[in-house]
Amino acid sequence: MTRSKEDRSNSGPDGSRRLSLAGLGLLMTAVVLSPIFFGSVHTWAYTMVFGFVLAGAFLVVLSQVGVDADSGRLQVSVPLIAMTVVVPVVVLMGVLQMAPLPVWLVKMVQPQSVFHAAMGQGPNAAGASLSSVSLAPYRWPVRQSIVRWIVYGMLYWGLVQSLGTRRRIEAAVWMILGIAALESLYGMFEAFSGSHRVLWYGKSAYPGNVSGTYINRNHFAGLMEMTLPLAFCAGAAVRVGKLDAEAKIRIRHSWMRWLFPFISGRHGGEKRVLLLILGLIIGLGLIGSASRGGILGGLAGLAVVGLLFLRSDDTRRKGWGMLVVLAVLGLVSFRVDVERVMKRFENLQSSIEVRYRYTRQTLQLARDFPVAGVGLGNFRHAYPHYQSPEDKDYFIDYAHNDWAQLAAEAGWGGLAVAVACGVALVAELLWRWWRRSRSWALSLGAAGIGAAVAMAIHSWSDFNLHIPA
Repeated sequence: MTRSKEDRSNSGPDGSRRLSLAGLGLLMTAVVLSPIFFGSVHTWAYTMVFGFVLAGAFLVVLSQVGVDADSGRLQVSVPLIAMTVVVPVVVLMGVLQMAPLPVWLVKMVQPQSVFHAAMGQGPNAAGASLSSVSLAPYRWPVRQSIVRWIVYGMLYWGLVQSLGTRRRIEAAVWMILGIAALESLYGMFEAFSGSHRVLWYGKSAYPGNVSGTYINRNHFAGLMEMTLPLAFCAGAAVRVGKLDAEAKIRIRHSWMRWLFPFISGRHGGEKRVLLLILGLIIGLGLIGSASRGGILGGLAGLAVVGLLFLRSDDTRRKGWGMLVVLAVLGLVSFRVDVERVMKRFENLQSSIEVRYRYTRQTLQLARDFPVAGVGLGNFRHAYPHYQSPEDKDYFIDYAHNDWAQLAAEAGWGGLAVAVACGVALVAELLWRWWRRSRSWALSLGAAGIGAAVAMAIHSWSDFNLHIPA
């Protein structure tokens, strides 16, 4: 008697399985709570959600510890994934930015760091000589950025290790889509009912737009654009069974034979219908947000999924079905105050000019700190010196272009390293996806790639990558 794949993956000690499941529960709790509390930009949410991540990752680590039968030594299973390299690289970059270095070396590499370090001494120490200088003028934001990256890496690593069975992956997909759909429904209720609240706070900015529990509609759109491909791909991954010969005899009409698997609850079709409904709710929330970058990013992500679906006959048919659903979504969207969205696109030129000005000044900051940047998390402290006179009445803490801000905070070298790491991560996703042959793996794998493309495009006009939610 042969065991299934799930049975083989759970054939270890019961204690390890319980630890892994408990760790997964804590990690998914963080995934569910982060949109609710991080969307409202509450600083105390960092402690709560990061605590869930670290506790869950710790339990997953314990579940992976084993004893080698031959040597008797403890062993820990570490997955060979690109993120295993990305996180240490970013942490090392932050440590180098904070490390005290000889003044002559910093002068040669990045003179502006020496100038800002001297200015930071204050007027009373103007004549004092510096013994050492760090590449980042302000170290505290760099330290906080390192902490965040470590937590993100532990979340990613913990999920990769604990989502080892199809049942767990499907449960995680339902939870992610559930919280996204609830965010969309809550946002539409608040926008169209006129209450305009975010949890227990009154909403002052853009009250007519859908934003869920997010203060910023663009960040809400980021969640929607990532989960929209997931909803359609999860629906495509569901296998709909066929009627047996006896059922076909009992059902006389051909259209009922086609419809019965989707309403009977015995053939899997009802799951696909429910997933597509969740996708429609998420899509309506994305349109209602009136986020131009989010809508364009979401469309790009779905386009990538459609191209990936052309690989096999099975996924190709599902791709056509997805296009039909998108057409229906487009028709329904005209009932969701589409005029507001179109007005946003009519003002696209003026918005591009503002974002271009932010990016231009940010790149000037990057040119002054070309090697190591001004320091991770230091943009808000360094940008006021470069701020354009047209923006004198505003405090700009993000560049509205994550890629330009990364160049300013990490330097051109850091940007090159980050892009290389990102390319390696996407290449790994594509490589693993290309090796799959079953429809379930092909469909869900395409969702991750489409979500990454959507977020990469949206990050050219907003700062979603700097928001933990």
